[in-house]
Amino acid sequence: MKAFLDEETVEDPNAYIVKQDLYQAYVDYVKQHKLSSPLSQTTFFRNLLKYRKLATEQKTVRGERKRVFVGIRFKTENEETENETLNTQ
Repeated sequence: MKAFLDEETVEDPNAYIVKQDLYQAYVDYVKQHKLSSPLSQTTFFRNLLKYRKLATEQKTVRGERKRVFVGIRFKTENEETENETLNTQ
């Protein structure tokens, strides 16, 4: 889980991620990297707060009220590429 957070997300006080979108990205990451079964959603969200200090809020996203984590965002493609370049040097 920590590897997923380090590789795919960035702490950003001005950003937020819909909780369900973050969990789905984690599940996809586990499958893509052929890791063991993903954590349950409840366990994932409980463990997440051990690695990141995030607030939870409700926001209107695409016309629907959603629960979000505030203070985190997905990395951009440029940030992911920079990370891969640094890891191979």
